[in-house]
This record gives sequence, structure tokens and C-alpha cells, in this order.
Amino acid sequence: MIEKSIVNKYAKTLSMLMAAEKEPEKVFENFFNLVDSIYKDERAVRFFQNPSVTTATKLEKLTDILNEIKFEEKYKKFLLKVIKNNRFKILFYLKPSTKKYLYEELGIVEVNLTVPKPISKEMEEKFLKLFEKRSGKKVKLNVKVDKEIIGGAIAKVGSLLIDGSVKTKIFKIKEKLTGEL
Repeated sequence: MIEKSIVNKYAKTLSMLMAAEKEPEKVFENFFNLVDSIYKDERAVRFFQNPSVTTATKLEKLTDILNEIKFEEKYKKFLLKVIKNNRFKILFYLKPSTKKYLYEELGIVEVNLTVPKPISKEMEEKFLKLFEKRSGKKVKLNVKVDKEIIGGAIAKVGSLLIDGSVKTKIFKIKEKLTGEL
């Protein structure tokens, strides 16, 4: 099990590197596409987690891979440091924390909006402007369709949940009428 404080330490470092880039979100995506591709390859995972393979051999292999794909030097150094510190498993947990810290650095807030049916681009724009006005930050809007909420919408902004769904309203009315949970 990886400690959250260690994940956060690496995530903060990585997010600071990325925030300094011209296109930080693109760099984030490219970095984690590579990490995801490594984790999807069972042989690579077994190799990097194998205690009988020396750290030097792991570093050499990773260097060869990163050189072959012409991976940017500072991110190559970051990945090599992860392997050198015997923290390969951390890469699996790094993405959400790095995204959180990167968005904080960039002044972006992520909003997950759940609606009962697909919404138009105009409606998406209205939600986007509303959340930007309320938060005072740039908003990254993720829209998900869930027919079970019947109507209305549910928005999750960080740890704040705004539930304006018909399903929840019906549940609350039922609760008041019957006294049941």
C-alpha cells in the first residue's frame, strides 16, 4: 500500500513542472498516456516490480524506452527518479493527485455535472459560465448522462455536491410522508 503523503509529494512536484509549460494540460495528458501504456503492459509491470531485477537494469531499460520515444528530459528525469527510489507502484496512484494540484496551480476548478439526458452545446456553455461566475475560476466541465436522476441535475465541485435532481426531491418527499429513510 502506498502512503497518500508520498503520492502527494510526487504529485505536487510533477504538477509544478507541468504548470510551467506552455500547454500544461496537454503535457499532463501525454505524461499519463505513457504511464497508462506502461501499466497496461503486464510484462512491463512485472519487470519494474520484480525485486530480483536490479535498479540499474530497470533504469537502463526505462531510459532506452524514453529515449526511443523522445520523451522530454525533465519528465524523463522524474520517471527515472521514481524508479531509482523504488516507487514504481506510485505511478498507478499519481494521476488524480497530480490533476488536482495542477488545476490548483492553473486556477481551474473541475465540475462533474450529471444530467438525465444529453444537453446541447448552448446549455453546456450556460452551465460553464454559471460555474465560472460562481467560482471565479476557469471551469473544466465534465458532463455525464444518467437517466436514473429523472430530471434536474447534480453537480460535484471538489467535495461540494449540489443535488437538484428530481430523483432526490422525490426521495425527500417520500421520506417526509412516510418517515422512512
